[in-house]
Amino acid sequence: MMITLNIKQLLEHLRAQNYDAQFQELTHQVYIVFTIDHREFPLFIKTDGEVLQLMIFMPCRVEQPVVPDLARVLHLINKELDLPGFGMDENQGLVFYRGFIPSSNGKIESDLLDQILHSMIKLAPTFFPLIAYAVSGTATFNKLVVRAKETLTKLRT
Repeated sequence: MMITLNIKQLLEHLRAQNYDAQFQELTHQVYIVFTIDHREFPLFIKTDGEVLQLMIFMPCRVEQPVVPDLARVLHLINKELDLPGFGMDENQGLVFYRGFIPSSNGKIESDLLDQILHSMIKLAPTFFPLIAYAVSGTATFNKLVVRAKETLTKLRT
């Protein structure tokens, strides 16, 4: 089924899939808060009618001293993923996973949206412990690489 890229149809589809999707009027975005292992992972969805952008934020803050190692770890993760998308905003202290779906004539396939959303909901909490470890500033880069490889191996099995 095709979904027209507008807020009304996105909300209808997401709610039909039993997501507690809400509209944030200030930013004109749809958002869903996922609680996973007692942590909140907010996901924001926006569109300009041509592209759908989904961003799920990690429940942590990034301080400047850990930025270089965290950037390297996120790059390592992205290099190994079929759908890379981990990033950070150094100025805001945020870590996120972002995905895009281009439209065809202002529409996207609902199954594709569901699959990408499902992947994001799986990837964010899977890599959060590694990201939190990097953000803590207590790990050496070598320890982070070992932990990243362990997480990637678990993901593939």
